Amino acid sequence: HNVRSIRLHMRKILAASPYIYMVQEANVIEAEVILVETQAREAGYSVVFSLPVPLAKDGRSRVGRRLAIFVKLPGVPSVLATVHDKSCAYLLHSGRWTECFVPTCDGSKHQGVANLYGYAGASTDDQLRKLNELLLKAAYSRMASFNDVPYYIGMDLNMDPQSSHVTAAAKKDGTVYDLVHDWTADDQQPLGTYKSG
Repeated sequence: HNVRSIRLHMRKILAASPYIYMVQEANVIEAEVILVETQAREAGYSVVFSLPVPLAKDGRSRVGRRLAIFVKLPGVPSVLATVHDKSCAYLLHSGRWTECFVPTCDGSKHQGVANLYGYAGASTDDQLRKLNELLLKAAYSRMASFNDVPYYIGMDLNMDPQSSHVTAAAKKDGTVYDLVHDWTADDQQPLGTYKSG
């Protein structure tokens, strides 16, 4: 879901009371992080953010675009991201990925939840498509390191995921499954899961 200002749209995006909710393109400057975390807690959620990236096209000014994962309380997510894992370090540095582990049932088990945001223009620009493929390769490698934990990746790739060579190879070897595509009848198009708000 792309909502831009989480601070202004918090009630709307959490109105359906989802257990886990992922947002790409969340504009949250550093000065607003604590305010948004407080708003989330008041709404009954914990929130995990990615590192910020620039909002402006110059790549330097107005830093504050982030990804966010909201988790309904009392399920407080754990963050296990580390720069000691090469794939994780690459993803963290990109600012286009965040991850947390959400308690399930009685809290003794967890599921991994990651949020990935591809490069705008990747559907038409070969260089951006290559950068997306690197993000996907790192994300799938990170996911595979938790082979005994259910792990879900929500993403806005800014390109058709069916055109990704990395995704095709990972699906072929059973590393990943595309739930939306796999659960769609053969004679139908998968429903879009993107929501602009």
